[in-house]
Amino acid sequence: MEGIFVTVLEENEKLNIEIKKIIESLNFENEKIKRKKILKILKIIFIVLLVIFGILLINNMETIKNKIFKTKDNEITETFFKENGSQNINVSENNVNHKIENVVTNINDNQKLFRTTLDDNYAYVTSNSNENVIEREIKVDLDDDGQKEEISFGDGGDGVYLNCYNPTKDKFQFLLSNDLSQNPKEANYYFDNGWIRKDVSYQITVLDLDNDGIKEIIFSAYDSADYGVALHSFVWKEINEEYKYIGNIEGQTYMYFDTDSQSVVVPIGTQGLYSEYRIENNKIVEFSENKKKSSNTTQMNSDYSIYENNNYNYSLEYPNKNFKIISETNDGMHLESYDSRASIYYYITENTSKNTIKSMYEENIDFIGSEIPYKKLGEDFYVLSYIKDGYIEYAKVTYNRKNNTFIQLRFEYTQDYKDIMTSIVERMTKSVRYW
Repeated sequence: MEGIFVTVLEENEKLNIEIKKIIESLNFENEKIKRKKILKILKIIFIVLLVIFGILLINNMETIKNKIFKTKDNEITETFFKENGSQNINVSENNVNHKIENVVTNINDNQKLFRTTLDDNYAYVTSNSNENVIEREIKVDLDDDGQKEEISFGDGGDGVYLNCYNPTKDKFQFLLSNDLSQNPKEANYYFDNGWIRKDVSYQITVLDLDNDGIKEIIFSAYDSADYGVALHSFVWKEINEEYKYIGNIEGQTYMYFDTDSQSVVVPIGTQGLYSEYRIENNKIVEFSENKKKSSNTTQMNSDYSIYENNNYNYSLEYPNKNFKIISETNDGMHLESYDSRASIYYYITENTSKNTIKSMYEENIDFIGSEIPYKKLGEDFYVLSYIKDGYIEYAKVTYNRKNNTFIQLRFEYTQDYKDIMTSIVERMTKSVRYW
């Protein structure tokens, strides 16, 4: 009996050992499962953190870049992509307490302004909001006297300004002011009641345009919403020890300075055409007709004709290659492309009602009755550009004081005709002549 009891105890002990092994094995499996779950959770957390870090890195790339290149004197050195290489531009901030827009680098073709391959300083700024406070300053020796003049542009609390300070003569001079009556009328279009306009790009350039040893100051403004003349460069020249405004140059996307001809070259459209301007008798003048004809005679002769109206003594160039004459009257013509996706109207209106260019401008706006993203009123002309029923419509109306008439040029075309029509609009509006 005792032997049987001992045997039972031994078997029971073995059974307990086996049960303990099974429990330990189950615990081990549970730990493995727990570890796998923890690793999976950690992996998900790591991926989420990696995505968040990537988003933050992309959003803050410009800030990080600026911090890397910002010097202890708050000078920002930017590399501005050039036509034939690159050049460093020093742009300083006048007031670090203001909200400053970043200097744009590596801009695309639609943002080009007055471009140059020379080593003179210039500043480039863009406005993304009417509420931004922008200030830029460049220091450069304008007259080779060993002292650097200070040229500043901004709208810093009192409205827009462009000024030049000569430390040698301790002379401070405004070139542009928030008092619009003091500015060239064309320049005022780029300011909204004395403040910078939304989505307009600005550039200050200093160049010796006439090789007299004294640099001119060029202020360029570019409005990408303008389907016709999107770019103006306004030029100031030193005359009798003071900078005087001497004229402006119209363009589409960019301009550049040709050192060989000592002229400003303005590309027109995408057909290789261009205009050239230079300083003569302290004025900006166009002089490029001979050069354009010599380099592009066949295309110019075959693509354009001259319309002359002896009833009202005016003429202009019009495209004849892809357009046909729909109707002709004693005051103008109506042209249409062969695929009917573009139309051109030009005609004279006699001013029998004693209208002014301003009243015509206001009447035209009322007649359109829709939003007009681009409108400009000058001393003797106005321009309106807008989209209606899927067509881009562009109108330029000019008042001729001598004959007391209005010459009207109106263009209507589909969006896919924009590149073609841009050069046609530019050429026709600039070709109008009176006699």
